Amino acid sequence: MRKLLILGAILSLFGCVEEPEPPVVVSYQEQLAIDVELIDNYLSSNGLQAEQTTSGLRYIIHEEGSGEVAKARQKVKVDYTGSLLNGNIFDTSYKDIAVQNNIYDSRREPYGPIQFTLGIGQVISGWDEGISLLNEGTKATLYIPSGLGYGRSAVSASIPANSILIFEVDLVEIVQ
Repeated sequence: MRKLLILGAILSLFGCVEEPEPPVVVSYQEQLAIDVELIDNYLSSNGLQAEQTTSGLRYIIHEEGSGEVAKARQKVKVDYTGSLLNGNIFDTSYKDIAVQNNIYDSRREPYGPIQFTLGIGQVISGWDEGISLLNEGTKATLYIPSGLGYGRSAVSASIPANSILIFEVDLVEIVQ
């Protein structure tokens, strides 16, 4: 009898544990609509006005550069700081910002602008699109919907799936 009571207690404990619900998967367009609303709310609550592209990318030019406009297949050098809508900084090319935000990594030394070829998929598509809107010397903020970032993939604990990304960028140089 005692064994039956123990078995009953164990079974009742397992009966109380609910199966976690599988994550809701929405289409690209549905996620874009969610992201656009979140970005718009963020901009509005912070008193910001941004330009918008057809893809949903938003951007604000803070300082217009005087150089040429970056074009696909050109090598560019960009300084940046990446964060989420909640303000958490997850990456930067600036050593002092990395140290201040506890994301410093000695393997990244020397910190500085990253160089990549524009428009060939070496970076997230939001960067390819956003940087191609800028001319050399421009400082801007890019508000990147998740589909133009890492999409449904959780890149790390710092960047969950479907994260809207904010990048403060400085197009330092177009390398000829």
